[in-house]
Amino acid sequence: MRWNHSLFIFLVLLPFSAGALEKAVVLPKGVSHPALRLGTITGFGDKFHSDGLLASVGDTYSKTFDSRTLTTVFPEARALVDSLNQFGSYKLGDQLNLGTLKIEADPKVRFEAAVFAHGFTEHFSLAVALPVVHYSVKTSVYQTEGNLNEIAAALPADLRAQVSKLPLDLVNGFHSRLASAGYAAFGERSQTFMADAQLLGFYRYHQSRFWSGVVKSTLTLPTGPKDDPDDLLDLPFFGQTAFGIHFLQDMNPMRDLVIGAYAGHTIKLPDRSVKRVPRDDQDVLPEADRKEELVRDLGDVTTAGVNARYMLSDAWEAGTGLEFGFKGPDSYSGNRGYNYSLLSRNSSSEWQKLQGSLEFSTTNWFLKNEFALPVAIAYEYSDIISGFNVERQISHELTFKGYF
Repeated sequence: MRWNHSLFIFLVLLPFSAGALEKAVVLPKGVSHPALRLGTITGFGDKFHSDGLLASVGDTYSKTFDSRTLTTVFPEARALVDSLNQFGSYKLGDQLNLGTLKIEADPKVRFEAAVFAHGFTEHFSLAVALPVVHYSVKTSVYQTEGNLNEIAAALPADLRAQVSKLPLDLVNGFHSRLASAGYAAFGERSQTFMADAQLLGFYRYHQSRFWSGVVKSTLTLPTGPKDDPDDLLDLPFFGQTAFGIHFLQDMNPMRDLVIGAYAGHTIKLPDRSVKRVPRDDQDVLPEADRKEELVRDLGDVTTAGVNARYMLSDAWEAGTGLEFGFKGPDSYSGNRGYNYSLLSRNSSSEWQKLQGSLEFSTTNWFLKNEFALPVAIAYEYSDIISGFNVERQISHELTFKGYF
Protein backbone atom coordinates (compact mmCIF):
# COMPACT_ATOMS: atom_id res chain seq x y z
CA MET A 1 0.00 0.00 0.00
CA ARG A 2 1.42 3.37 -1.03
CA TRP A 3 0.51 6.59 0.74
CA ASN A 4 0.66 10.18 -0.47
CA HIS A 5 -0.65 13.50 0.74
CA SER A 6 -3.49 13.76 -1.80
CA LEU A 7 -5.51 10.93 -0.28
CA PHE A 8 -5.93 12.83 2.97
CA ILE A 9 -7.91 15.59 1.28
CA PHE A 10 -10.00 13.28 -0.87
CA LEU A 11 -13.11 13.46 1.28
CA VAL A 12 -13.86 17.08 0.49
CA LEU A 13 -15.17 15.82 -2.84
CA LEU A 14 -17.81 13.69 -1.22
CA PRO A 15 -21.57 14.38 -1.10
CA PHE A 16 -23.89 16.11 1.30
CA SER A 17 -21.39 18.86 1.88
CA ALA A 18 -22.96 22.25 1.49
CA GLY A 19 -19.71 24.17 1.31
CA ALA A 20 -16.82 21.84 0.51
CA LEU A 21 -14.14 22.98 -1.92
CA GLU A 22 -13.79 20.69 -4.96
CA LYS A 23 -10.36 19.06 -5.32
CA ALA A 24 -8.92 16.97 -8.17
CA VAL A 25 -7.62 14.03 -6.10
CA VAL A 26 -8.22 10.28 -5.85
CA LEU A 27 -7.28 7.65 -3.28
CA PRO A 28 -4.21 5.45 -3.84
CA LYS A 29 -4.87 1.85 -4.78
CA GLY A 30 -5.99 -0.26 -1.83
CA VAL A 31 -6.54 2.65 0.58
CA SER A 32 -9.89 2.92 2.39
CA HIS A 33 -11.25 6.14 3.81
CA PRO A 34 -14.12 6.28 6.37
CA ALA A 35 -15.41 9.64 7.56
CA LEU A 36 -18.21 11.29 9.46
CA ARG A 37 -19.69 14.65 8.51
CA LEU A 38 -21.64 16.76 10.99
CA GLY A 39 -23.25 19.98 9.87
CA THR A 40 -26.01 22.55 10.07
CA ILE A 41 -27.75 24.52 7.34
CA THR A 42 -29.72 27.65 8.18
CA GLY A 43 -30.99 30.67 6.27
CA PHE A 44 -33.91 28.91 4.54
CA GLY A 45 -36.20 31.55 6.03
CA ASP A 46 -34.78 34.11 3.58
CA LYS A 47 -34.90 33.94 -0.19
CA PHE A 48 -33.43 35.78 -3.15
CA HIS A 49 -36.56 36.48 -5.18
CA SER A 50 -36.96 36.93 -8.93
CA ASP A 51 -35.74 40.53 -8.67
CA GLY A 52 -32.55 39.38 -6.92
CA LEU A 53 -33.48 41.03 -3.60
CA LEU A 54 -33.20 39.08 -0.35
CA ALA A 55 -36.42 38.93 1.66
CA SER A 56 -38.17 36.67 4.13
CA VAL A 57 -39.81 33.61 2.64
CA GLY A 58 -42.80 34.38 4.85
CA ASP A 59 -43.31 37.65 3.01
CA THR A 60 -44.08 35.63 -0.12
CA TYR A 61 -47.08 34.04 1.60
CA SER A 62 -48.14 37.08 3.61
CA LYS A 63 -51.33 38.62 2.27
CA THR A 64 -52.83 42.06 2.66
CA PHE A 65 -56.63 41.86 2.76
CA ASP A 66 -57.52 45.03 0.91
CA SER A 67 -60.74 45.43 -1.07
CA ARG A 68 -59.34 43.60 -4.10
CA THR A 69 -58.23 40.59 -2.08
CA LEU A 70 -61.47 40.54 -0.11
CA THR A 71 -63.62 40.35 -3.21
CA THR A 72 -61.38 37.62 -4.66
CA VAL A 73 -61.26 35.44 -1.54
CA PHE A 74 -64.82 36.27 -0.42
CA PRO A 75 -66.93 36.99 -3.53
CA GLU A 76 -69.88 37.81 -1.29
CA ALA A 77 -67.99 40.93 -0.13
CA ARG A 78 -68.36 42.55 -3.58
CA ALA A 79 -71.83 43.90 -2.75
CA LEU A 80 -70.52 45.48 0.46
CA VAL A 81 -67.56 47.13 -1.31
CA ASP A 82 -69.92 48.55 -3.94
CA SER A 83 -72.23 49.89 -1.22
CA LEU A 84 -69.35 51.55 0.60
CA ASN A 85 -68.17 53.17 -2.62
CA GLN A 86 -71.61 54.70 -3.09
CA PHE A 87 -71.61 56.15 0.43
CA GLY A 88 -70.13 59.64 0.30
CA SER A 89 -67.45 60.71 -2.14
CA TYR A 90 -64.38 58.96 -0.65
CA LYS A 91 -64.73 55.49 -2.25
CA LEU A 92 -64.58 53.86 1.20
CA GLY A 93 -65.04 50.42 -0.33
CA ASP A 94 -61.81 50.68 -2.31
CA GLN A 95 -60.01 51.88 0.83
CA LEU A 96 -61.22 49.00 2.98
CA ASN A 97 -58.35 47.02 4.54
CA LEU A 98 -58.65 44.26 7.15
CA GLY A 99 -54.90 44.20 7.73
CA THR A 100 -52.12 41.87 6.62
CA LEU A 101 -51.87 38.20 7.46
CA LYS A 102 -48.16 37.76 8.25
CA ILE A 103 -46.43 34.38 8.20
CA GLU A 104 -42.95 33.81 9.61
CA ALA A 105 -40.89 30.61 9.62
CA ASP A 106 -37.47 29.65 10.96
CA PRO A 107 -36.42 26.29 9.45
CA LYS A 108 -33.18 24.58 10.44
CA VAL A 109 -31.41 21.50 9.12
CA ARG A 110 -28.84 19.44 11.01
CA PHE A 111 -27.26 16.40 9.40
CA GLU A 112 -24.81 13.56 9.81
CA ALA A 113 -23.37 11.69 6.84
CA ALA A 114 -21.51 8.40 7.09
CA VAL A 115 -19.06 8.16 4.19
CA PHE A 116 -16.85 5.35 2.97
CA ALA A 117 -14.41 5.56 0.05
CA HIS A 118 -11.93 3.14 -1.44
CA GLY A 119 -9.18 3.39 -4.05
CA PHE A 120 -9.59 0.50 -6.51
CA THR A 121 -6.72 1.52 -8.78
CA GLU A 122 -4.16 4.31 -8.83
CA HIS A 123 -6.58 6.31 -11.00
CA PHE A 124 -10.08 5.28 -9.85
CA SER A 125 -11.85 5.64 -6.49
CA LEU A 126 -15.41 4.89 -5.47
CA ALA A 127 -17.36 6.38 -2.57
CA VAL A 128 -20.79 6.03 -0.97
CA ALA A 129 -22.52 8.44 1.43
CA LEU A 130 -25.57 7.83 3.62
CA PRO A 131 -26.85 11.09 5.14
CA VAL A 132 -29.37 11.44 7.96
CA VAL A 133 -31.23 14.75 8.31
CA HIS A 134 -32.76 16.33 11.41
CA TYR A 135 -35.24 19.00 10.34
CA SER A 136 -37.09 21.46 12.56
CA VAL A 137 -39.16 24.55 11.89
CA LYS A 138 -41.10 27.02 14.01
CA THR A 139 -43.80 29.17 12.45
CA SER A 140 -45.91 32.06 13.62
CA VAL A 141 -48.99 33.58 12.03
CA TYR A 142 -50.28 36.99 13.08
CA GLN A 143 -52.39 39.86 11.78
CA THR A 144 -51.48 43.51 11.46
CA GLU A 145 -54.15 46.11 12.09
CA GLY A 146 -56.16 47.50 9.17
CA ASN A 147 -58.56 50.46 8.87
CA LEU A 148 -61.83 48.62 9.44
CA ASN A 149 -62.66 50.36 12.75
CA GLU A 150 -62.00 53.84 11.34
CA ILE A 151 -64.21 53.22 8.31
CA ALA A 152 -66.98 51.59 10.38
CA ALA A 153 -67.09 54.58 12.72
CA ALA A 154 -68.09 56.84 9.81
CA LEU A 155 -70.90 54.59 8.55
CA PRO A 156 -74.61 54.50 9.27
CA ALA A 157 -75.96 51.61 11.32
CA ASP A 158 -77.07 49.44 8.38
CA LEU A 159 -73.67 49.56 6.65
CA ARG A 160 -71.86 49.14 9.97
CA ALA A 161 -73.83 45.93 10.52
CA GLN A 162 -72.73 44.60 7.13
CA VAL A 163 -69.10 45.49 7.81
CA SER A 164 -69.22 43.61 11.12
CA LYS A 165 -69.90 40.39 9.18
CA LEU A 166 -66.47 40.50 7.54
CA PRO A 167 -63.92 37.91 8.74
CA LEU A 168 -62.11 40.07 11.28
CA ASP A 169 -59.83 37.35 12.66
CA LEU A 170 -57.58 36.49 9.71
CA VAL A 171 -55.37 34.16 11.76
CA ASN A 172 -58.21 31.82 12.73
CA GLY A 173 -59.52 32.11 9.21
CA PHE A 174 -56.15 31.00 7.85
CA HIS A 175 -55.96 27.94 10.11
CA SER A 176 -59.58 27.06 9.31
CA ARG A 177 -58.84 27.37 5.59
CA LEU A 178 -55.88 24.98 5.91
CA ALA A 179 -57.94 22.44 7.85
CA SER A 180 -60.89 22.55 5.47
CA ALA A 181 -58.57 22.08 2.48
CA GLY A 182 -56.90 19.06 4.06
CA TYR A 183 -53.49 20.59 4.84
CA ALA A 184 -51.39 19.59 7.84
CA ALA A 185 -51.51 21.93 10.82
CA PHE A 186 -49.29 25.00 10.51
CA GLY A 187 -47.04 25.21 13.58
CA GLU A 188 -43.89 23.54 14.87
CA ARG A 189 -42.34 20.59 13.09
CA SER A 190 -39.47 18.26 14.00
CA GLN A 191 -38.49 15.11 12.13
CA THR A 192 -35.53 12.86 11.36
CA PHE A 193 -35.12 10.89 8.15
CA MET A 194 -32.59 9.39 5.79
CA ALA A 195 -31.87 11.74 2.90
CA ASP A 196 -30.91 10.77 -0.66
CA ALA A 197 -27.91 8.44 -0.76
CA GLN A 198 -25.11 9.05 -3.25
CA LEU A 199 -22.64 6.86 -5.12
CA LEU A 200 -19.60 8.66 -6.55
CA GLY A 201 -16.80 7.65 -8.86
CA PHE A 202 -13.55 9.58 -9.39
CA TYR A 203 -11.29 8.94 -12.36
CA ARG A 204 -7.96 10.73 -12.64
CA TYR A 205 -7.09 11.18 -16.29
CA HIS A 206 -3.98 13.33 -15.82
CA GLN A 207 -1.40 14.08 -13.15
CA SER A 208 1.87 16.03 -13.37
CA ARG A 209 3.91 18.35 -11.20
CA PHE A 210 1.83 21.41 -12.07
CA TRP A 211 -1.59 20.05 -13.06
CA SER A 212 -4.01 17.24 -12.23
CA GLY A 213 -7.43 16.45 -13.70
CA VAL A 214 -10.25 14.28 -12.36
CA VAL A 215 -13.69 13.37 -13.69
CA LYS A 216 -16.28 13.01 -10.93
CA SER A 217 -19.52 11.13 -11.63
CA THR A 218 -22.40 11.20 -9.14
CA LEU A 219 -25.48 9.00 -8.89
CA THR A 220 -28.12 10.26 -6.46
CA LEU A 221 -30.65 7.67 -5.29
CA PRO A 222 -34.18 8.64 -4.12
CA THR A 223 -33.89 7.20 -0.59
CA GLY A 224 -35.18 10.44 0.98
CA PRO A 225 -38.84 11.38 1.54
CA LYS A 226 -41.02 12.64 -1.28
CA ASP A 227 -42.62 16.08 -1.19
CA ASP A 228 -45.95 15.89 0.69
CA PRO A 229 -48.67 17.87 -1.16
CA ASP A 230 -50.64 18.22 2.10
CA ASP A 231 -47.77 19.70 4.12
CA LEU A 232 -46.64 23.30 3.57
CA LEU A 233 -43.69 22.87 5.94
CA ASP A 234 -41.94 19.76 4.66
CA LEU A 235 -38.60 19.82 2.82
CA PRO A 236 -39.08 19.34 -0.94
CA PHE A 237 -35.39 18.70 -1.71
CA PHE A 238 -35.26 14.89 -1.46
CA GLY A 239 -36.67 11.77 -3.09
CA GLN A 240 -34.99 12.57 -6.43
CA THR A 241 -32.87 10.54 -8.85
CA ALA A 242 -30.03 12.39 -10.55
CA PHE A 243 -26.82 11.78 -12.47
CA GLY A 244 -23.99 14.28 -12.70
CA ILE A 245 -20.60 14.69 -14.36
CA HIS A 246 -18.03 17.24 -13.17
CA PHE A 247 -14.54 18.01 -14.42
CA LEU A 248 -12.10 19.03 -11.68
CA GLN A 249 -8.77 20.72 -12.28
CA ASP A 250 -5.96 21.52 -9.82
CA MET A 251 -2.97 23.70 -10.72
CA ASN A 252 0.15 24.22 -8.59
CA PRO A 253 1.76 27.56 -9.44
CA MET A 254 3.67 27.51 -6.14
CA ARG A 255 4.85 24.81 -3.75
CA ASP A 256 2.20 25.37 -1.07
CA LEU A 257 -0.55 26.93 -3.24
CA VAL A 258 -3.19 25.08 -5.26
CA ILE A 259 -5.63 26.82 -7.61
CA GLY A 260 -8.69 24.73 -8.39
CA ALA A 261 -11.38 25.08 -11.04
CA TYR A 262 -14.36 22.89 -11.88
CA ALA A 263 -17.49 22.72 -14.01
CA GLY A 264 -20.23 20.18 -14.44
CA HIS A 265 -23.84 19.33 -15.12
CA THR A 266 -26.39 17.27 -13.16
CA ILE A 267 -29.41 15.73 -14.87
CA LYS A 268 -32.55 15.24 -12.78
CA LEU A 269 -34.30 12.14 -14.10
CA PRO A 270 -38.10 12.39 -14.65
CA ASP A 271 -40.30 10.68 -12.08
CA ARG A 272 -43.82 10.89 -10.67
CA SER A 273 -45.03 13.08 -7.82
CA VAL A 274 -48.39 13.96 -6.28
CA LYS A 275 -49.02 17.72 -6.41
CA ARG A 276 -51.89 20.13 -5.81
CA VAL A 277 -52.43 22.03 -9.05
CA PRO A 278 -53.58 25.68 -8.60
CA ARG A 279 -56.68 26.87 -10.43
CA ASP A 280 -54.99 30.14 -11.38
CA ASP A 281 -52.03 32.33 -10.43
CA GLN A 282 -53.94 33.66 -7.39
CA ASP A 283 -54.58 30.21 -5.93
CA VAL A 284 -51.85 29.83 -3.29
CA LEU A 285 -53.70 27.09 -1.34
CA PRO A 286 -55.20 24.66 -3.87
CA GLU A 287 -58.00 22.43 -2.61
CA ALA A 288 -57.58 18.71 -1.96
CA ASP A 289 -59.58 17.86 -5.08
CA ARG A 290 -56.77 19.43 -7.16
CA LYS A 291 -54.33 16.68 -6.14
CA GLU A 292 -53.01 14.58 -9.01
CA GLU A 293 -50.07 12.26 -9.61
CA LEU A 294 -48.00 14.07 -12.22
CA VAL A 295 -44.97 13.35 -14.35
CA ARG A 296 -42.29 15.56 -12.83
CA ASP A 297 -39.14 16.67 -14.65
CA LEU A 298 -37.07 18.88 -12.36
CA GLY A 299 -34.67 21.36 -13.89
CA ASP A 300 -31.08 20.25 -14.49
CA VAL A 301 -28.29 21.95 -12.54
CA THR A 302 -25.06 23.41 -13.93
CA THR A 303 -22.27 24.52 -11.58
CA ALA A 304 -18.81 25.99 -11.98
CA GLY A 305 -16.36 27.41 -9.52
CA VAL A 306 -12.85 28.39 -8.57
CA ASN A 307 -10.96 28.02 -5.32
CA ALA A 308 -7.55 28.49 -3.76
CA ARG A 309 -5.94 26.38 -1.01
CA TYR A 310 -2.77 27.17 0.85
CA MET A 311 -0.68 25.02 3.22
CA LEU A 312 -0.05 27.24 6.23
CA SER A 313 2.20 24.58 7.79
CA ASP A 314 2.74 20.83 7.78
CA ALA A 315 -0.58 20.39 9.60
CA TRP A 316 -2.83 23.30 8.59
CA GLU A 317 -4.49 24.11 5.26
CA ALA A 318 -6.82 27.06 4.55
CA GLY A 319 -8.98 27.55 1.49
CA THR A 320 -11.56 29.84 -0.06
CA GLY A 321 -13.73 29.57 -3.15
CA LEU A 322 -16.65 30.92 -5.16
CA GLU A 323 -19.27 28.79 -6.91
CA PHE A 324 -21.73 29.80 -9.64
CA GLY A 325 -24.84 27.72 -10.21
CA PHE A 326 -27.85 27.61 -12.51
CA LYS A 327 -30.97 25.44 -12.31
CA GLY A 328 -33.34 25.13 -15.24
CA PRO A 329 -37.16 25.34 -14.97
CA ASP A 330 -39.22 22.40 -13.74
CA SER A 331 -41.85 20.76 -15.91
CA TYR A 332 -45.06 18.96 -14.93
CA SER A 333 -47.65 17.09 -16.97
CA GLY A 334 -50.86 15.25 -16.10
CA ASN A 335 -54.10 13.84 -17.50
CA ARG A 336 -56.78 16.19 -16.16
CA GLY A 337 -56.16 19.12 -18.46
CA TYR A 338 -55.16 21.52 -15.68
CA ASN A 339 -52.79 24.42 -16.25
CA TYR A 340 -49.69 22.54 -15.04
CA SER A 341 -47.38 25.41 -16.00
CA LEU A 342 -48.54 27.16 -12.81
CA LEU A 343 -46.40 24.68 -10.85
CA SER A 344 -43.31 25.75 -12.79
CA ARG A 345 -43.53 29.46 -12.01
CA ASN A 346 -40.19 30.86 -10.78
CA SER A 347 -38.67 27.37 -10.66
CA SER A 348 -35.47 28.30 -12.51
CA SER A 349 -32.77 29.81 -10.31
CA GLU A 350 -29.22 31.10 -10.15
CA TRP A 351 -26.84 31.54 -7.22
CA GLN A 352 -23.37 32.56 -6.18
CA LYS A 353 -21.92 30.75 -3.19
CA LEU A 354 -18.98 31.88 -1.05
CA GLN A 355 -16.94 29.07 0.49
CA GLY A 356 -14.20 28.73 3.08
CA SER A 357 -12.36 25.88 4.81
CA LEU A 358 -9.76 25.18 7.47
CA GLU A 359 -8.26 21.71 7.99
CA PHE A 360 -5.92 20.16 10.53
CA SER A 361 -4.25 16.94 9.38
CA THR A 362 -1.59 14.61 10.77
CA THR A 363 -0.73 13.43 7.25
CA ASN A 364 2.76 14.88 6.95
CA TRP A 365 3.61 13.86 10.52
CA PHE A 366 2.47 10.31 9.79
CA LEU A 367 4.49 10.12 6.58
CA LYS A 368 7.56 11.26 8.55
CA ASN A 369 6.86 8.67 11.27
CA GLU A 370 6.21 11.48 13.74
CA PHE A 371 2.56 10.56 14.46
CA ALA A 372 0.92 7.17 14.93
CA LEU A 373 -2.28 7.67 12.93
CA PRO A 374 -3.23 9.51 9.70
CA VAL A 375 -6.34 11.46 10.79
CA ALA A 376 -7.80 14.88 10.05
CA ILE A 377 -10.55 17.26 11.08
CA ALA A 378 -11.90 19.95 8.75
CA TYR A 379 -14.25 22.89 9.17
CA GLU A 380 -16.13 24.13 6.11
CA TYR A 381 -18.37 27.15 5.65
CA SER A 382 -20.54 28.34 2.79
CA ASP A 383 -23.12 31.05 2.19
CA ILE A 384 -25.28 31.81 -0.85
CA ILE A 385 -24.53 35.51 -1.15
CA SER A 386 -26.63 36.39 -4.23
CA GLY A 387 -28.94 34.93 -6.83
CA PHE A 388 -32.60 34.75 -7.77
CA ASN A 389 -35.41 32.31 -6.96
CA VAL A 390 -33.18 30.56 -4.43
CA GLU A 391 -33.27 30.24 -0.65
CA ARG A 392 -30.27 31.50 1.24
CA GLN A 393 -28.29 28.64 2.77
CA ILE A 394 -25.62 29.18 5.42
CA SER A 395 -23.75 26.00 6.29
CA HIS A 396 -21.26 25.05 8.99
CA GLU A 397 -19.73 21.60 8.80
CA LEU A 398 -17.16 19.48 10.66
CA THR A 399 -15.64 16.41 9.06
CA PHE A 400 -13.71 13.72 10.95
CA LYS A 401 -11.52 11.59 8.66
CA GLY A 402 -9.51 8.44 8.94
CA TYR A 403 -7.45 6.23 6.61
CA PHE A 404 -6.29 2.63 6.56
